[in-house]
Amino acid sequence: MSSYLVVSALGENRPGLVNELSDVASKVGCSIVDSRMTVLGNEFGILMLLTGEWNALAKMEHQLPLLANRLGLTTMIKRTTQTKKETDKLPYQIQVIARDNQGIIRDISHFFYQLNMDIIDIHSDTYPAPHTGAPMVELNLLVNLPTSVLIADIRELFSQFCDEENLDASMDPLRH
Repeated sequence: MSSYLVVSALGENRPGLVNELSDVASKVGCSIVDSRMTVLGNEFGILMLLTGEWNALAKMEHQLPLLANRLGLTTMIKRTTQTKKETDKLPYQIQVIARDNQGIIRDISHFFYQLNMDIIDIHSDTYPAPHTGAPMVELNLLVNLPTSVLIADIRELFSQFCDEENLDASMDPLRH
C-alpha cells in the first residue's frame, strides 16, 4: 500500500537542486506525485508530494537531512494521506490583475473565506506595468465552489467585490 510524504525545501538558488532532490527520491523508491518549484528572490523553494511504500518513505526521511546539510537547505517533511475526493465541490479558476496594493491577497482570500470556499492553490506575481511602470499584481487561484450554491450568485458577488476593489478578474470552471 502506498503512503505519502510532503517535502519542503528552501535554500540559496543554484543549478542542480531539482536534480539532487529528485535523484534522492528516485533512488530510495519514491515517486513525485505533485510538486511546486520556484525561485523567490535569490532563494529556491520546493514543495513535493512523494508516494511510495512505507520503507521507501522512511529511507527518504532518513536521507533528506543528510542531503539538506550538504546542499545548505532548510527542509521539513511530514507524512500525509491521499487527497479525499470531494464530489460536492466544483473547481474554478480565478485570475485577478490589478494595481499591486498592500493587502490585496488578504482581501481576496477573505472574500472566499466568508463564502466558505476553499482556496486550493494560489500563485501571485508582481511586475511593472508596460509603458507606465505602475506596480501590478497577477493572481491565479484555484477555488472549490460548493455544489449547493448557485454559480450565478457567486459570480455576481465576486463581480461586485472586484468592482469595489477596482480589480480586473475572471472566474471560469477548471477544464482538464
